[in-house]
Amino acid sequence: MAPGTRRPNPPRPVQATVTAVRLGAGHSPSYSVATTSDGSFRLDLPPGTYELAGTLTGPNDGDRISPDEVSVSAGGTTTVELFVNYP
Repeated sequence: MAPGTRRPNPPRPVQATVTAVRLGAGHSPSYSVATTSDGSFRLDLPPGTYELAGTLTGPNDGDRISPDEVSVSAGGTTTVELFVNYP
């Protein structure tokens, strides 16, 4: 690594509230869930396309998780990773 180059921090789990909002559905309800201590979460959603976003809780309370779009199929499982980007 060149002198003066910053090494990015490796990803680590954080506690947050994750919210899913169905896209293109007008005034659809939002679904929220708190992550577990290892940063994982589970939402049972009807099929559709959603924007997932979140807000950190705990030591970094209020920081935002970058939104991500995800498609959910009937009877399937969708795995996503959400990230907080710090400068």
